[in-house]
Amino acid sequence: MITRRQLAIGGLGVGAVVGLGAWARGAADGDDSARVLLEKYGLAQLTPEQVIDTLDADGRARPLPLSGSVRAREVILSDGETRASVALTGDRFYLAVMPFRSRTHECFFHDVGRCSGEYARQAVHLTITDSSGAVLVDEDAVTGANAFVGRWLPRNRTGTVTVTAEGLRGEAAFSSKDDAATCLTTLQLV
Repeated sequence: MITRRQLAIGGLGVGAVVGLGAWARGAADGDDSARVLLEKYGLAQLTPEQVIDTLDADGRARPLPLSGSVRAREVILSDGETRASVALTGDRFYLAVMPFRSRTHECFFHDVGRCSGEYARQAVHLTITDSSGAVLVDEDAVTGANAFVGRWLPRNRTGTVTVTAEGLRGEAAFSSKDDAATCLTTLQLV
């Protein structure tokens, strides 16, 4: 079965009908670079948040033809020829979590088209709790082809991410403040 995400990545342009305006308005330099770039990859009808989700969930090996460096308040897209910076709005923060056993990499801003790890397509249980004890995420998930599980969290929180898998457990601190990392690669399963 082909999903909406697979169709969008395949260049058929299937997606939400309102996304293009958000990208065109969000381009930091005021030109059409974001719109042109997204049209080229069949993603123009998606919101910035949907593009991040779609690229991060892409099942192909990294690197992808289109990269997207996720920052707290923007995503910077590039295909090596065109580069566009687009604002993320609202009160949500994207955190990409990469559990690992023996191999990781240093990363601060998650790149949905480039970052990858060793624990791909694995069943995990993900729990994210903020410092007040509120449970933000408590669910079974499967790491993507890139070995990440990405989740949208409320902004301006700190707390703990816990992943369990195959009898192993890992824990790491997170922050969803404007100066925080969007790529969490320090969660070792032991």
